[in-house]
This record gives sequence, C-alpha cells and structure tokens, in this order.
Amino acid sequence: MPDARINTGADVLNATLSEIANQNERGAAVIGAALVEKYLTLALAGRFVDLGETDKSELFDGCGPLATFAAKIRVGFAMGVFGPNIRNDLKIVDDIRQDFTHADEPLAFDSDEIALQCAQLSSSMRFTGTPRADADPRTRYLTTVEFLVSALVGSCLAKRDMRPKPLGLLQF
Repeated sequence: MPDARINTGADVLNATLSEIANQNERGAAVIGAALVEKYLTLALAGRFVDLGETDKSELFDGCGPLATFAAKIRVGFAMGVFGPNIRNDLKIVDDIRQDFTHADEPLAFDSDEIALQCAQLSSSMRFTGTPRADADPRTRYLTTVEFLVSALVGSCLAKRDMRPKPLGLLQF
C-alpha cells in the first residue's frame, strides 16, 4: 500500500507548480524560485546530522550562513548535492528572481535581459529533452523550475539515510 503522505506531498507540489504557471510574470518568477529554494533547503538539511528546529533556524534563517539562495547553491555544490550544470541553472533562477524582485517597472520573461538568461537554462533540456531549444523564455523558466524541484526531491529521498554521525556518537 503506498504511503499517503508521499502521495499528498506530490499532490501539493503538483498543485503549487500549476499555481505558479498561472501567475503573472513577476509572480511566476518569484514564486518559482522560492519553491526551488525551499527544496534546495530540504536537500541540504537532509545531509546534515539531525538538527532541532533552533539549529535549523540558526543555519537557514535571518543572518545564518545558509540564509540566502546563493549560499545554499554554493554549499550544495560543494557537498555534491548537484553538479555544475544544475548549479548554473540554480544561479540563473536566483538571478531572474532578483531581477523581478528589484525591478522598478513591470518586467516580462520576453524582455531582452530575462530572455537571454532563460536561453542559458539547460538542465531540463539535457535530461528530459524538453522544452525545445526554441521554447519561449517563460516556458523554459517554468520547465526548469519543475525539473530542479524534481531533482532536489529525488536528492532528498536518495540520501535520507546517509546523514553523518556526530563525533560523540561514533564508536572507536
């Protein structure tokens, strides 16, 4: 019998991805990147020793060393959570989010700067064959967000039982 929690999680994730696709340009960029960052956080935390909520908060919130998307990308790459191609796409997703977040005027995926960044997204094409190289920038971005989330969920599941043991628990 399948685990209902996993199915419910997949249903929630699929509903969230559908909601992102229906957002305006800024909403799709910002919420899509926030979703990727959430799963990147889970992938990183899944490789640490079991941490209490206070310890997690001190790492990932406020001024913690992993409070920014950029810091999580650097550490995730250094820990081997993903390789250089996914790192590149994560950086682009973060850059696009920053552009949309800090734009004083309305911004669109087909604007020159954003379209150029979206054209450099490559992970989903390399692994799934979609979207086509000529896909519009928004489609490339949303497909990449979906791919990155899926890859990070897979990373969380694959490494669940491989957490390091604290020194106090190691037997010599």
